[in-house]
Amino acid sequence: MNNKAVTYSGGMGIGTLVWIALIILRATGCITMSWFWVFTSIIWVPLGILFVVFLIILVFIIVGKLCC
Repeated sequence: MNNKAVTYSGGMGIGTLVWIALIILRATGCITMSWFWVFTSIIWVPLGILFVVFLIILVFIIVGKLCC
């Protein structure tokens, strides 16, 4: 019996595709975002999501301590 593990990596994620779309839209003048925000959005969006998740967890912890 052949028990080889097959793993696939790859492709571009949704974040990369959105980032490329932002670059194209900014280059063609369809959006007026600053180039700073276009190029750094790949960093800020995941950090923002992480921050929101952290806040939600913090609220659950605080509410749990107040109720019990």
